[in-house]
Amino acid sequence: SAQLHFQFDIVDIIIVQSIIRRWSACKVYRRVKNEREQSAAVKIQRHWRGFQAYTDYIFAIADVLIAQRTVRAWIARRKLSELRIQKSRRDYIALCQHSTLTIQTAWRRYQAQMTALYKLVHIIIAQSVVRRFLANRVVRELRVENWAAEIIQASWKMYQYAKEKQCHDAATIVQAAWRRFWGYSHF
Repeated sequence: SAQLHFQFDIVDIIIVQSIIRRWSACKVYRRVKNEREQSAAVKIQRHWRGFQAYTDYIFAIADVLIAQRTVRAWIARRKLSELRIQKSRRDYIALCQHSTLTIQTAWRRYQAQMTALYKLVHIIIAQSVVRRFLANRVVRELRVENWAAEIIQASWKMYQYAKEKQCHDAATIVQAAWRRFWGYSHF
């Protein structure tokens, strides 16, 4: 009967050890998984913020150019109306010619600025696409490198587990032999 209680105690001990080992392994797995997810989230956020900053910059430049164009046109119209009132008809004709030149100059400047802006936007978009492609290539290479490291780590962990199990089994055999000897010699 004592031997039976002893065997139940051993079974209980093994179950508790198994539960604790499983809990510990799950805890390590969750920590590693959380670290990976955190790292991936930071990389995604970094790339998104970079892209967003590029687009915000381009739109800010466009807004500034539009505001400048609007103010310059308003100033030109105001000057034209002031000069119309002050000058005679002959001066008015000369002024109209000058205003025509001013408007043409402003329009050509605006066209040149918009052309340059569109080219800049296209360049930035092309750079963004190339950078994304290069970043994806780096991520794929890192996955391959990490895959090899994970295989090595898994093999090492299996080796360590087998070694620990061998030590545990040896200790269990020694304990069982001692308890058998002690049980037979005292009862």
